[in-house]
Amino acid sequence: MKKYIAIFILFFLTSLLYGCSKKVTVTIHFNNGEPNQVIDLDEIGYLPVVQTPEKDGYEFLGWYYQSDYQTAYRGERIIKNTHLYAKYSTYALGNESFVRFEQDGKWGLMIPQGKVIIEAIYDDISTFNYGRAMVIKDQTFNYIDENGTVLTSWRPYNPFLYDGIPHFLEDGLSIIFGDDYTSIDFIDRFGVIQIQTNHIGKGDSYFSNGRAIVYKRHGNQIPDTCSYIDLNGHLITDTFYKSCYPYNEGYAYIENDHGYQQLGLNGSMSLETNYVEIYPLYDGVKPVYILNSLSIVKRLNENNHLVYSVVDLDGHVLFTSPTERIISFSEDRILTMDNGELISIYDWNGNLVSKTTYQPATYPAYGYYDGLMVVMNDQNLMGAIDQDGNVIIPFEYEDISRFKGGFSVVKKQGLYGVINTKNEIILGITYHHLKYYDDILIF
Repeated sequence: MKKYIAIFILFFLTSLLYGCSKKVTVTIHFNNGEPNQVIDLDEIGYLPVVQTPEKDGYEFLGWYYQSDYQTAYRGERIIKNTHLYAKYSTYALGNESFVRFEQDGKWGLMIPQGKVIIEAIYDDISTFNYGRAMVIKDQTFNYIDENGTVLTSWRPYNPFLYDGIPHFLEDGLSIIFGDDYTSIDFIDRFGVIQIQTNHIGKGDSYFSNGRAIVYKRHGNQIPDTCSYIDLNGHLITDTFYKSCYPYNEGYAYIENDHGYQQLGLNGSMSLETNYVEIYPLYDGVKPVYILNSLSIVKRLNENNHLVYSVVDLDGHVLFTSPTERIISFSEDRILTMDNGELISIYDWNGNLVSKTTYQPATYPAYGYYDGLMVVMNDQNLMGAIDQDGNVIIPFEYEDISRFKGGFSVVKKQGLYGVINTKNEIILGITYHHLKYYDDILIF
């Protein structure tokens, strides 16, 4: 009996103490341009639900007690005047630049200058894209955010990171394959299934421009055909085609019995063409077939000869190379490659700027990144040239990743490091394994 009386007295005194305590305030720092908010707490001392703040182009990662984000607020009881600071992703979504590094057989992520963002504790890891990285640990696949917080976990049936990886792109959805390896659903960045389908998918069945490619199977003797679904999972057209290419800038190319055609977002035919092949460009290392409203095609000219051209969305020919395949273009230059895979550089008026003795070395990401293109010389050493063919990065490396954000991972004498566009060493060439895959290649 004395025990229960003691407990009651303790409870009473505790309640009296807290009931007489001063109220505390919590100052909310949104860090997104909105004014701070001051919240008066009652004697219980728990913060009411605060609306998740938004910062355009960035992801909210949580509340922290310090402006340098040392200690996370996890919903615990607040007993004194407190400041809470909103933390957002370090990089704008879709523009993350991270280096994968290996340490003692495990993988982590760092920024190019060497600061570790995710410790090397995983069996494998992708780089971040739109705020998420996929990690593998003990045969379990997880998505993490930049804090390293695990957001969802499952054992997918397609256990590979760089070929058809479930990866988030601009529409905020990622593909997951069912237990038959082909049927597909789509999840959001928190792992919640947003679109359930009965459709067959492949590595190019990712969303872009709110459209994803899906397939219909016809048996072993007849090739699969393809069409598109929208963000509700509905087919935008009942027609299935011989081949389909991802939407970009509101249009997609399809192939049917009449050759290549162009579709609008509603599935209607917007342009019939005389193209016999369409070549990929690269947004990072993601293949796109329309870039800045232009495409690279092989077509029949007025003399019924096959030529390579750059065309606009209305089918107008802006540049033609009758003998060399066009591999890329920039605002000022056209890049071509002859049968020997040597690069020639033209301006848009058709004038030859430089005929190099180099081969492109960053397949499939041909082209200029940060004003430089990685190339290989006849000794299989890599360097980089500018838009006039001048050598900016000397041919002294065994490997160079394409430049992103002013940085590239290089390999020299079997070791890896990071350089900038001036060939200055940013991270010492002392690592056994570094990879700078900041975008995802989808086959």
